[in-house]
Amino acid sequence: MTAFSTSRLVRTLAAVTLTVVALAGVGAPAGAGGWAIASLDATPDAEAGTTEDVSFTILQHGVRPADLDGDVGISLVDGTGDPTFFPAIGTGETGHYVATVTWPETAGRYDWRIRMGWFGDHELGSVEVQAPDAGSFLAWSDLRWVALGGALLLAGVAVADLALARRRRLAPA
Repeated sequence: MTAFSTSRLVRTLAAVTLTVVALAGVGAPAGAGGWAIASLDATPDAEAGTTEDVSFTILQHGVRPADLDGDVGISLVDGTGDPTFFPAIGTGETGHYVATVTWPETAGRYDWRIRMGWFGDHELGSVEVQAPDAGSFLAWSDLRWVALGGALLLAGVAVADLALARRRRLAPA
């Protein structure tokens, strides 16, 4: 191999390497914008068999609210791995969404995630769906009325006892 052909081979390899590096660098900025995070506004009650509005925010790069047109919502995965998707709608505030979730009839731990359109899914971990509270049928307002009735009854007994005691004291012997 001559010095001329070696020099030409080195230049060709250098040009090919620079071209590959340049092309790889062009694609990097486009892929850099493809991530987002989601956060719940509040932890849901997650009571078995109930329906609840769950609101959340999606932030591109963790900073800018992301306005997505479709495929946004909450996916709840049961023990067999079957997902149930609850679509979300925008609330009017950019990046803010609400999904109406119907919790499973069976209490237990379920995996769930927020689907963020072309950004993909944001894993939320697991949610503990609670069994309905058996004692919750008596509302607090009903309990207040029962307590008020009991207090009035006791007050009535005290007044009657006081009147009887006074009558005994005033009666001639």
